[in-house]
Amino acid sequence: SASTTGSEASFALLPAAEPGLLISREALKGGITPMRAFALGRLMIWLSPQGLLGSCVDADQLQMILNTLCQHFLPPPPTGGWSPVLPEGGRALEKVLFQGLSSAEKKKLRTDLVDALERYAHLHRQIHVTDWLAGLGYTGDRFGFFLSSDLASGVSVLQKNADQAMGVRLAIKELVLYSASEDYFKLRHDFRLALPDSQTAPFLAL
Repeated sequence: SASTTGSEASFALLPAAEPGLLISREALKGGITPMRAFALGRLMIWLSPQGLLGSCVDADQLQMILNTLCQHFLPPPPTGGWSPVLPEGGRALEKVLFQGLSSAEKKKLRTDLVDALERYAHLHRQIHVTDWLAGLGYTGDRFGFFLSSDLASGVSVLQKNADQAMGVRLAIKELVLYSASEDYFKLRHDFRLALPDSQTAPFLAL
C-alpha cells in the first residue's frame, strides 16, 4: 500500500481483490489541507485500470505479458520472435481477458487489442516499460497538484514519499514543469478553475 508520512499520514491504499482507499480519523476530523489534497490525488491514480496493473506487476512481468499477447494475437514477426514470454502462454491470458464477456464484447475487445498490439509491435524497440511505470507516478503527482493547487505542499509530500525508483529530484522536476505547462492551465480552464490571464501569461510565454 501507499500512504503519506508524519502528520499528513491521512490516506492509504488497501490492496485487495476490490482495492479501496483508507482515510484516517485525523483527515476526517481535520478536513482537507493542501498536503492532504496532494497526497489523495497521488494515491488515486493507483485505483485506475493502468494503476492497478502497474501495482500488480513489475517491469519484467509487464514486458512478458506484452510479448505473450503479441505472440498469441499477431502473425509471427519477419525475424526472430517474442521473448521472453509467460510460461502459461497466450491462451491463458485470452481466457482471463475474455471471461464473462458477450460475443459482441469479445469481438470489440479483440479488435481493440490487436490494434494496440500492432502499434506496440511496430514501436516496441523504442518503448521502455520502466518509463511507463514511472509515468504512473508522475500522473498521480499531477493529479495531486491539480487537487491541491499548491506547489510547495506537493514538493513537501514528494520529499517525504517519492519512490526510490523514480527519484525525488526527478519527480519534483516533472511536477514543477507541469505546474507551468499549458496542459495544466487548460485543465483548470476546462474545469472552470482558470487563473486570471495576468497570472498565466508569463508562464505560457516561456
